[in-house]
Amino acid sequence: MSEPVRTFIAVCIPSALRRDLEEFTNRLRRSRADVKWVRLENMHLTLKFLGNVAADRLQPVFRAVERAVSGRRSFDIQFGGCGTFPGGGHPRVLWVGLRQGAESLRDLAAAVDESLAAEGFERERRPFSAHLTLGRVRSQQGIKACVEAMQTGIELEPFRVKEVTIFRSDLHPSGPKYTPLHSIQLEG
Repeated sequence: MSEPVRTFIAVCIPSALRRDLEEFTNRLRRSRADVKWVRLENMHLTLKFLGNVAADRLQPVFRAVERAVSGRRSFDIQFGGCGTFPGGGHPRVLWVGLRQGAESLRDLAAAVDESLAAEGFERERRPFSAHLTLGRVRSQQGIKACVEAMQTGIELEPFRVKEVTIFRSDLHPSGPKYTPLHSIQLEG
């Protein structure tokens, strides 16, 4: 049996947009909320999280995602609007939503899920929610001020989704390190 690889499938965020997102996150940090902020280089839109996958099963994962992406055209996404999971008084996750492209991203995630299910991976139980995680709440300290600061909102330039990437995620005390394993280009 081969060593397991913590794996997920995602769409990468262009570096120019990551800088704008960092600016927004820095404004939120001024609230001094007890949040573990996502590092700039780790920002992505998750299509499917697989968890631990045996290394000898990675090639079938690559082929499944290739089948899911095959024939799909590139599309535009635009971030806009903010929120929390769960909504209401005790959030655990702070996020930015999509103003444009959520349906295309949802269709892509469904195709990836379907193709991986054919390879024996468990289907998603929860409905897909297109969002970019900014941070995870560690305690409620300062969170009210942070959520209020989020209400100023953020609207970024649209960007073209041209590829899907399969990542390895290695957990470290300083935070996760993501390594691209395989990328598949969309058409157009």
